[in-house]
Amino acid sequence: MAKTTGVWERGNRAWVGRAIDDEFLVDCESALGVKLPTALKSLYAEQNGGFLADGRIAGGLFALGIPDNTQIPVIKPLACWAEEGQLCDELDLRWLHENLGDASFVLPIWREGRTCYALNYNVRGADQEPNVIWIDFECGGLTVVANLFQEWLAVEGSRLEESLPSLLPGVAYGQGGQAAQEKPTGDAGPRSRNELSTITIRYEAVAKRLLDLLSQVKNDGSAESLKPDLAAAVDAYKEVFDSYLDFASSCETPDEIELLGRTNQEMFPMRHAISEELIRLSRHASKARRVLRDLVARLQDMDII
Repeated sequence: MAKTTGVWERGNRAWVGRAIDDEFLVDCESALGVKLPTALKSLYAEQNGGFLADGRIAGGLFALGIPDNTQIPVIKPLACWAEEGQLCDELDLRWLHENLGDASFVLPIWREGRTCYALNYNVRGADQEPNVIWIDFECGGLTVVANLFQEWLAVEGSRLEESLPSLLPGVAYGQGGQAAQEKPTGDAGPRSRNELSTITIRYEAVAKRLLDLLSQVKNDGSAESLKPDLAAAVDAYKEVFDSYLDFASSCETPDEIELLGRTNQEMFPMRHAISEELIRLSRHASKARRVLRDLVARLQDMDII
């Protein structure tokens, strides 16, 4: 069993439910139709969902629960998300079925816009430990980030990031995640890699600048004084974000799409950190947020929050 000490972010109680007991766990596994990872069950014995201390893994974990039994976002199959008109739609499910397997064996555990981390039971089956995957419905990317859930939780050493050709567009999957056929894949050439690398480096710089300025906003007075700098930072952020979207729209080969998915995953911690700063302003400095209303609206348009 994986050590869970320090995994939860104790200072942020958003989306935290009561610790689960064995009876509730059995009900949840029965409703989901899978056996949940041992390390995940250890976490939920401490608290039922919430934010994670290590933002490099993900922002948090959804709660376990019987559907409609709680207002906290809960772990449920992708088909349920599609039915509710969130995260993905029927076209996305068809794409997933062609490239991965049965969508009922894919359980998102955290989402950011139209991307998510998910438990994937297609490889080993519903009664075995799933691997953890990153799905980008916006760009059509699939990446295996850990062979086991407990590896995904590990901060150092054992975290695995592995991109498999069998998880890229062009490979059809049958029941149980076995590849049915393979099609030739292209190659993301030097121009693609260099262009995206330039975008990524610039994104990190402008995102850090924006995050630093947001962290300095404590009240409406500081919001007023920082607003010109924040406006410039948002302009720079939008420019590099638009460059990323332009590159994304030009990707065609499976390798380019896979490269894009990796980049999107790398951008996630910064996007989440910016979102957390805006949430902080709404809770603890609402007057300051009103001063920055137009800038917050622009960030919302970019799907930051």
